[in-house]
Amino acid sequence: MGRKPTDVALYELYGRKKAEQKDPRRPRPQGPGPGWFGAGRTLRLPVGYIWLGSGGGILLLALAFSAGYMRGHGEATTKLEREFLIQQGTLPVPPPEVPPGFVQQPTATRTETPAVSPVPTAKPSGPGAILADPRVEGLNYFILIHTQRDNAVELARFCRQGDVEAYAVPVKNGVLYRVIALPGYAAGDRSSKPVRALEQRITAIIRKWKLQVNPRDELAYYPERFGG
Repeated sequence: MGRKPTDVALYELYGRKKAEQKDPRRPRPQGPGPGWFGAGRTLRLPVGYIWLGSGGGILLLALAFSAGYMRGHGEATTKLEREFLIQQGTLPVPPPEVPPGFVQQPTATRTETPAVSPVPTAKPSGPGAILADPRVEGLNYFILIHTQRDNAVELARFCRQGDVEAYAVPVKNGVLYRVIALPGYAAGDRSSKPVRALEQRITAIIRKWKLQVNPRDELAYYPERFGG
């Protein structure tokens, strides 16, 4: 039987075997390894990487819990503040929710009665015209002076500034005027408090008139009954 061209001669095989026995350090040809994901492959990591990864995971869990807690706390706080403001009256109460399709019936309008303003009462009238004669028959009045018309009018105005109601009344002959002081009083009331207070005001006005206006006027008041 003839030998194939690809067959190795016997002496060559013998020589190879003998050479391997002489040099045991020579690596023997091996097949391909199992690779990264092959069977029997072991993955080794440093211990520091493992601790670092564990710490990162715990930190992420803590951040997620904190964010959820703060969100829930903020919503609860906002709700409580809103309810407190509504109770205090500083925040309007939100209108109730109306279900869809609900039609509100119109409410009857209430007619308000307009407020009636009070009728102003008549104010008491002040002193009349200076040249008027308001005397009442039978009462007594203090006479301050007999003088010319213009001087009598000026003195009556001066008396009114001093809280004494005075008038310039013409004398019967029509030449002179007399200045009288109101109010009048009955004969038996001369010693009453109102009449005495009126006399004190008249005395003070006479003193001021002589010091400030005309010191030559003869002012000596006296009472006189008006007979009409």
